[in-house]
Amino acid sequence: MNEQMQALAFFAGANSIFYGDKLLTTANPQADKDMQLFARLGILPEAREEHADEVHQAAIEQALVEQKSSEQFYNAAV
Repeated sequence: MNEQMQALAFFAGANSIFYGDKLLTTANPQADKDMQLFARLGILPEAREEHADEVHQAAIEQALVEQKSSEQFYNAAV
């Protein structure tokens, strides 16, 4: 996708990209160009937060507990 199309995609609502030196199975030679495009468009990437696995696990468990007590979910088998 050329830069003009990328800019239009972001302004139309795209909110993420695959970014990094290496994607799952291939190199990403344009990582630098992505950051340059962001700078020209005034887009500031979110900072990545690093947490231990235990923190992620606790957050998932808490979300499950909250969902069970939500009015959006009910036991249809009853």
